[in-house]
Amino acid sequence: MLANSAPRADVVETRPAPDGRFGPERLLAWELEIPLFNLKGRAWLARTSEAIELTLLDGAFAPGRVRFHLTGELATAFFFTQDPSQLHVTGGVSWSVHPNLDLSVVAIYGFLEGDDHYGVLFGMDPKIRLFDAPPRYKEAQ
Repeated sequence: MLANSAPRADVVETRPAPDGRFGPERLLAWELEIPLFNLKGRAWLARTSEAIELTLLDGAFAPGRVRFHLTGELATAFFFTQDPSQLHVTGGVSWSVHPNLDLSVVAIYGFLEGDDHYGVLFGMDPKIRLFDAPPRYKEAQ
């Protein structure tokens, strides 16, 4: 959390979600007070089958859309050499900065003796189109 910051978000309006979304959409009036700055605005909060979306209407960072995904995996590696085998689990958050770029922060935990026991991974996932397919996000159209 930012030192001496005061975040606030109030639900101003609720509307039924369009097809393909879960639960109602909520209009948020948000504000973040940081020394020397007072950021505020309005955004629609919606859930989809794979992400949480904030559609920024006005104020700081608007217009735009922010998508957050939860990520996780259970992985193992078996070596045919004298190196010890590995078993680890990861979990984190992925942020779709742009339709062609995701950024992620993932925590890793190893269970076996030869594993890295813990760590944090920072990732960047650029996307390249190989075929002419319709864009995934409306703002990319």
